[in-house]
Amino acid sequence: MDYGALTGLLDDLLKALEESVLAEEYRRAKALLRADAEARRLIEDFVAAKEQYETAARYGRYLPDYGRLRRDVYAKKVRMELHPTVARFRAAEEALDDLLHEIARLIAESVSPAVKAPGRERFFFTAGEALAGAGGGCGGGGACSCR
Repeated sequence: MDYGALTGLLDDLLKALEESVLAEEYRRAKALLRADAEARRLIEDFVAAKEQYETAARYGRYLPDYGRLRRDVYAKKVRMELHPTVARFRAAEEALDDLLHEIARLIAESVSPAVKAPGRERFFFTAGEALAGAGGGCGGGGACSCR
């Protein structure tokens, strides 16, 4: 198959993705999130707490407020993620993300098991590793068995 035919098929795939139920739900959830002042406030509160925590994390537990900052960021994250509008957006985002990863995996696998496809954690895995459920790991060479 020549390049022109492949780009035509790609255009068809892109149009199908754009018109899919998952993409429509993602756009709807994103619009609702933008319109929901309470959800936006929860997100802003979480981002501010996270930035403060990341700044303090350089000093770790030696910083007197470290434990309080850590608890605060986790509490704000939970409040944010439990908000119905945020939860709907996250679910729509994950569903669309899963579809895109599956398409990438199938394309890579159709060429060869050795072709690398983007993995869930944004690392690149071969199609065979993606099927086996390879994880990121710590990079310690397998000494800790963390996967």
